[in-house]
Amino acid sequence: MNIATILAAGLGSRFGDITKYVPKGMIKIGEEPMIETSIEKLLDAGYSKVLLVTGHCSDVYDSFTKKWENVDTIKNPFYETTGSLFSLYLAMSYAKRYQFNNLTILESDIIYDSRILKQIPSINCMLTSKPKRFDIGDECWVGMDDQQRITQIVKDATKLNDSELEMVGISNISMNTIDNVNEYERMLNESLEMLSDNNMEDYEQLLASNKRFTSQETKYEWAEMDNVQHMEYAIDNVLSKLK
Repeated sequence: MNIATILAAGLGSRFGDITKYVPKGMIKIGEEPMIETSIEKLLDAGYSKVLLVTGHCSDVYDSFTKKWENVDTIKNPFYETTGSLFSLYLAMSYAKRYQFNNLTILESDIIYDSRILKQIPSINCMLTSKPKRFDIGDECWVGMDDQQRITQIVKDATKLNDSELEMVGISNISMNTIDNVNEYERMLNESLEMLSDNNMEDYEQLLASNKRFTSQETKYEWAEMDNVQHMEYAIDNVLSKLK
């Protein structure tokens, strides 16, 4: 059994009035909202359960996802004062009720080729790619050690010796690589420790800090939507290339 969690609690404030009354994942890219396209691709890829962590306009997601029996919503009640790490903590805690092999983490504001999901190995990993949009900015750059383990994720590429890889927004936690449940608990405890220092921490910093996640480069197309400029770029340059 593989589970996916989509982190969708954010305000999406950089979209202005577009996301005042709807969450960012409900923005249509093409004919469907981003969140619907992602859920359908995950289910088609064989994921048994999708956990959607909500916050801003959570009632919209609650109503929208009723058409899928295997999609659960989990509300982050502190979405305005916490970062995505707390949302991941909620998802990881919720997932413990299931026996699963992989927990795949996705951001709600990405569109991607469905073949990406087929190439995710059953290991602790983060998908990366060669830079695809220098003209837009706001990339998350990935730093690695000599064994391809993720050690840093930064916005400023000059802080890395090698900044040729960009974070896609899809990562995987594999129970196959964890010796026992205590290892999974350790990740939960690490989350709490990081949150106690900074409750606005982003989830990817947990994956980088424990140095147990490798970079898995993909050549398939994808795009992230942080603002209207990103959305326009994705529609014009990426959408038609996706499968």
